[in-house]
Amino acid sequence: MTATTDTLRIVDRHWQALVRGDIPALIADYAEDALLISAATGIIKGRAAIGELLTFFVSSIIPAASTTFSLDLTHAEGALGYIVWKAESATHRIAFSSDTFVITNSLITLQTSAGSVDPK
Repeated sequence: MTATTDTLRIVDRHWQALVRGDIPALIADYAEDALLISAATGIIKGRAAIGELLTFFVSSIIPAASTTFSLDLTHAEGALGYIVWKAESATHRIAFSSDTFVITNSLITLQTSAGSVDPK
């Protein structure tokens, strides 16, 4: 398996977990020492801290039962993956979001995230 193929597999697995609202599967995709960087949260260090953010985000902002998701773009090259997506829940609209992932040993070691999350 090439690095690009592995990256696409991990990014797709992560996306599918998000759409299902599968918080444990989302958290399991991260390396123990992963970093997540976004304008909204700054730098979050470690799987546990990222897990706390994801738990809040998926439970409160985009719960799977009331959210429509759209994956608009996926790119990968080597260990680098990139997606553009949007979502709408009963309480929030994400008109645009992009995430970049660095995958090492089939785990996310770095993620950057940017987008607009607006309450309805």
